[in-house]
Amino acid sequence: MKIVYFGNNVRGTVCLKHLLANHMRVVGAVGHPVSTALWGETVEEICRQENIPFYQPENVNSNQFVKILEQIDFDIAVLSGYGKIIRQPLLNLAPLGFINLHGGELPHYRGSSTSRWVLINDEKVAGISILYVDKGIDTGPVLDQKQFIIKECFDIKDIILNQLALFPPLLLSVIDKISKSEITPTIQNVNQGTYWHALQADDGQINWQTMTSRQIFNLTRAFTTPYSGAFSFVNGKKINILKSKEIQETFKGLSGRVCAVRDNGVVVIAKDRGLLIECVKGDSNEVVNAREVLKIGNYLK
Repeated sequence: MKIVYFGNNVRGTVCLKHLLANHMRVVGAVGHPVSTALWGETVEEICRQENIPFYQPENVNSNQFVKILEQIDFDIAVLSGYGKIIRQPLLNLAPLGFINLHGGELPHYRGSSTSRWVLINDEKVAGISILYVDKGIDTGPVLDQKQFIIKECFDIKDIILNQLALFPPLLLSVIDKISKSEITPTIQNVNQGTYWHALQADDGQINWQTMTSRQIFNLTRAFTTPYSGAFSFVNGKKINILKSKEIQETFKGLSGRVCAVRDNGVVVIAKDRGLLIECVKGDSNEVVNAREVLKIGNYLK
């Protein structure tokens, strides 16, 4: 089985390493115009180390790149953390199709930033999917899916790490079944399910007047490291909030008011009750105990 690998970010690097460790033939790789990774090596760096031909087209669907891919002898294409939409001329080149590693359970979590949306939406279970790529967005036939429990202590990094544990063996299993014609895809109803848009840094702003303590807790764990953090403003200065915690003590009052200090942070009033803010990042960009930055009487906006 000869593979062309389209990859980026941590999912791209982890799954590529797993394919190579299991002696899969990766005959070429395609990355974003600029290779990125939330942590660790990039796909580009791995390809350079392993002497795998690596391409970074500005427009992956251009006639120029289609012609390049036509010259490569391959059976299947794998998309892992690759964020560009693949059009039909490229899809036609893979005899066994393009398959995509999607960080959400289908059809309920189509689209972008699904690993973070499950936290914002207070889900108790998250999923991953491997599916054939078609002309739609995450609408192709599903080849396999896995689920994992979202623990109360989980933040976005925990979600990513659970996905990274599940994706590599699932990818090998799917490729093996495709090669043996032993897989039966599940056709999706394109009229069912939900699309989620990509989250941007500005989407992490906390509205203390309208959001409950639970909603702020969930937003905080979806935007924390390796992202920049949920945020508020105090006296006109931006404060990134990296960790919060629901508490049993009941605090009520004006929304956004810092009303109490604890050893591990400060209590801020949300729409419904107080929430403990533990770790923040201020002007110095250093992560500190919230009590070093926020004082009783401050208002977060």
